[in-house]
Amino acid sequence: MAVLGAELVAINLFGLRLPLGFTYRAFYKNKKMGKSGGFSIYRGITYIASYLLGIAGGAALSEHANWGLYLVTAAYVTFLVSGILNAWAIMLGVGQTEKTKRTK
Repeated sequence: MAVLGAELVAINLFGLRLPLGFTYRAFYKNKKMGKSGGFSIYRGITYIASYLLGIAGGAALSEHANWGLYLVTAAYVTFLVSGILNAWAIMLGVGQTEKTKRTK
């Protein structure tokens, strides 16, 4: 369990760098990017919170606390739901773009 916990911590730390980097660039370096609808702060916070939950679960597993699996499961269910909602938003955006092209 300790090795599994260490692996989960490492994987989640590696994954955490992307949403942190995007959030930093979108809202501190290039403020126009965050305002133009290209990146949602809520999406960034969701991903950051999920990775932190996975890190906490991995740390708990490293200490041989089996309840850490619940934290890891909650993190990955959040990733799954977030991915589905993002795909839905993309499909709606593409559908709206095609609809406006046909009416013009």
